[in-house]
Amino acid sequence: MLVDCKTGGPLPGVTVTAMDADLITDDRLGSSVTDSTGHFRIDYTSADFKKTFLSPLINIETDTTFPFFSSGPDVYFKLEIGGTPITFETSANRRNNVDYYLCVRLCISNLIIADTQIPASFTRIGRSARFGIVSEINPATGKSMRPSFDNYAFYSSIILVGSLSKKPDNQPMEYMFEYEEVAAPGNSLLPGAWHPVTPAMIPKTVIGYLWTLTGDLMNPIATEDYFINGNPAYEKTVTFNGNWIQMPQEPHFALHIHTDILTLNTEALMPIVTINVDAMTIGNATVPAVAAEVSNRYFAHRMKQRQWGITASEVVAGTSHPIAIFNARYDRVPKHGSWIPGKYDGELAVCSLDIEEIIICMGGCGKITNALTIHINARNENLGGTSLTLTGPAKPGQSFSFPAIASAQPEVFSNSIHPVIIPINSVSELLPCAYTVTMSTSILLTTGDYIPGPLYDFISFCKV
Repeated sequence: MLVDCKTGGPLPGVTVTAMDADLITDDRLGSSVTDSTGHFRIDYTSADFKKTFLSPLINIETDTTFPFFSSGPDVYFKLEIGGTPITFETSANRRNNVDYYLCVRLCISNLIIADTQIPASFTRIGRSARFGIVSEINPATGKSMRPSFDNYAFYSSIILVGSLSKKPDNQPMEYMFEYEEVAAPGNSLLPGAWHPVTPAMIPKTVIGYLWTLTGDLMNPIATEDYFINGNPAYEKTVTFNGNWIQMPQEPHFALHIHTDILTLNTEALMPIVTINVDAMTIGNATVPAVAAEVSNRYFAHRMKQRQWGITASEVVAGTSHPIAIFNARYDRVPKHGSWIPGKYDGELAVCSLDIEEIIICMGGCGKITNALTIHINARNENLGGTSLTLTGPAKPGQSFSFPAIASAQPEVFSNSIHPVIIPINSVSELLPCAYTVTMSTSILLTTGDYIPGPLYDFISFCKV
């Protein structure tokens, strides 16, 4: 079993791995997770501790000391909590030539995190999407490049993913990020054009945890988040050395591996641009005559690490292709056509429709009898699909839809879209009742963890 040395209380949820100390390579005998009473059980066979570099042809126990070919394994234990290795036993603590079974009572007094052998690196964007910073960023567009998740630009705050190191070369580490803007994603990066990511550009980010033994039998092991830009009054937060982030050095600090190492507010790189489309006429082109087009901007990112304050030790630990960033909002976007017209601000895209037969009747009260003509506008530099639907009662055997709308960036517009009504393609065949036309527009933007949902506009009308 595994207990807290100070209190004697059980330590549940800890992964215990049994190892066999050997002359050449230590053998892994097996693992188990401690239960609520701290107990664990690991079963193994002689084949597990008699492995050699000639296995399976030659299997024999190779002890670290004389006699070299004894019968039993030399057992010591490793511990992990939540996937984080804890400094515990080594081969020096082995139990020599154990018999057919071994009953042990292990205890730990402090959680000391073993130094990881994984080097610090910046490898991906997005904790969920995990876009490879080179392999999954299109060098021609700066957008995502992955089947079923292709052609997305980035916006808002993005999570930069990688691994951190506490003491490379046995010295405390600090790291920072830099960015470089290029006019086009295929342009070469210039050595002297990098700019530091400053503390003000970094939203609050967890980069690891402090693990502690609490002495509480109900909650024996506790974690505490370690933040970049946390509140030092009540949170553990890193220290900045200028723009460098100094890695915490507490022995019970477990740093992030293959996950968040920085959150970057892209609005500090491309501030939000407001595009006023108040003069837009639904159904007509609005780019660039009514409101000037705002294009994507392209930024490469790289991570650097060094020993605390030692300039000569600086190394680059990952550089991305330039990524497309688009931070724009549309103001005075018309909604609900001429029926109950409104203007909306702060929209991620334009998604507007109107009905010609209502437009031509002053006051928006035109009746739908034998014609239904839809006007639309959808606009965003990274526009996805646009579609129309018609909902309402149908006669037996009747259905209705709209033809597919071809996607185009940065704008889709039309003033002559008609429904398809089966079996007789005539609006007059609709029942005299209420119907709703709905427009849906998707946007190819992502943070790497979030995709904004489709935007909608709709108009209800009465068929008479």
